[in-house]
Amino acid sequence: MQEAGFVLSGSGNPTIHDRKVPGTIEDDGWLVADIVGLSPDTEYHIRPYVVIDGKVYYGRHAKKATRSRIELSMHVAGMWVGETMTISVDKLHGIEGGVACQVVRESRYDGTVNPIVDVQVNPSGNELGITGVAEGEAVIAVASVGDPSVRTEIQVTVVRKGKVEGLAKTPPMGWNTWNSFGRVVTAELVRKIIDAMCTPFSENGKSLRDLGYEYVVVDGGWRQNWLEPDGTVVPNRYFGGSEGMKELADYAHSKGLKFGLHVLPGIMDCVKQYVGAYGYERLHLKQYKDWGVDYLKMDRCGGYTTPENMYKRIKYFMDNAGKDFLFSISNYYFFGWEAEIGHMWRTTFDIHNIANHAGGASWDNFMDFARKNTRSWEAAGPGGWNDPDCMVVGDPGLTLTESVSNFNVWAMMASPLIFGLDLLDMEKNRDALRVLSNEEVIAVNQDPLGKHGRPVVEKDGLEVWAKPLADGSMAVLLLNDTAGAADMTVNWHEVAYNADFRLEDEMYEVWDLWLHENLGAFVGSYTAVDVPAHGTVLLKVSRG
Repeated sequence: MQEAGFVLSGSGNPTIHDRKVPGTIEDDGWLVADIVGLSPDTEYHIRPYVVIDGKVYYGRHAKKATRSRIELSMHVAGMWVGETMTISVDKLHGIEGGVACQVVRESRYDGTVNPIVDVQVNPSGNELGITGVAEGEAVIAVASVGDPSVRTEIQVTVVRKGKVEGLAKTPPMGWNTWNSFGRVVTAELVRKIIDAMCTPFSENGKSLRDLGYEYVVVDGGWRQNWLEPDGTVVPNRYFGGSEGMKELADYAHSKGLKFGLHVLPGIMDCVKQYVGAYGYERLHLKQYKDWGVDYLKMDRCGGYTTPENMYKRIKYFMDNAGKDFLFSISNYYFFGWEAEIGHMWRTTFDIHNIANHAGGASWDNFMDFARKNTRSWEAAGPGGWNDPDCMVVGDPGLTLTESVSNFNVWAMMASPLIFGLDLLDMEKNRDALRVLSNEEVIAVNQDPLGKHGRPVVEKDGLEVWAKPLADGSMAVLLLNDTAGAADMTVNWHEVAYNADFRLEDEMYEVWDLWLHENLGAFVGSYTAVDVPAHGTVLLKVSRG
């Protein structure tokens, strides 16, 4: 096969210098390559090339060298509605004497005519300004005025801003395979977990499902290590292929649960296997829809371009997949754009747990993640949540006191209550299950106001956190990040940063969410005695 493609350069942010994008010469003479990850912040210069007998030919000379007409086709993805991208068309393309543009308006999903982009040509005739005005895909035909037979086609994908509404009005709750089982998972194991989540275990006779833990998410280890020739992603033999995955999702649905998968929007997975959705987005999303998947945890590893462009590209295809997926973005950092398209977004790398870290979880690790998570507290709210990774309640690396603190902190941050406890041995993990089943703490997390609680006082390892609640009260967390027990005081004026919580000299009722009792009415402040090392006290404070 003849080597051919495009050379891409650009100045701006990011800067690109002679990036080679391999392409193919089609049977009808077209030179085709996918150029993805372009940013409106950069002006691009694109030259076609072919290699013949070891010699590289560029632009018009590439056309002559093949002794046949080559029409140049560029596929650009990742624009946003309303953004402008500038592309310089090299005169070596043979486009001399000016450029004539024709916008072919089409939707590749339903075949209907759909206005997509505006195109403006600068006076020199070799630069295109492309502005997205509607969502969808368009093809811009660029022809030379002097020689109409020389033509470049630019396919532009324009995606909409925003996320699917109506999902994740409160932080998602559920279970993920990774913390306990890593990649060693099977359909049989997941079925047993589904059964465990539906089995009453608490003193009040409720199951995890009854308490609101509705998602069962299969993380890594479910897919075979390659794609089929047509790009299809196939569950491995431990999941019984596509039919087995559909049966598993159907089983979860039959039990009143929802089903999720760890998937890749890039080209590879985290161990460098080429199983990602890039280039096969429509196909993979159709598979997930047909299997009955409800929740897609999309991991950044194996990315082909910048994370922002990669996730925006997959978001476009998700919008046209015919099903609303809960979109979980595992980008490991929060930059802001994640909140525009995702229902939850990772703010940290993977949390330490028994499956991927010697010794299991640790206090320092999950508290470090919590503090990183609170940096973006203002971004959280109904429909989108900061995600510091799964809770590690019950992990062998934590004491029971630390597990309670882990649950309290995640609840205060309005972060997803996704956990990975080994549910195959419910009796062994009964203490951890009691922690996870505290309905008063769950209610703080699921409060419809959707505020992300945060530290308001930090002194010598003693922290006071506050989270406004929809009924006008305040959730207050006293957190002891020291090596010994300490008395801790909360002053009302320190936590009253929402309009409904007043500061008059009057009584405030204090309710303890773990003792499940009213501690009394207090003026000005409340003091908790002997809060243990790495311990927390979770209170609900309201006007008397």
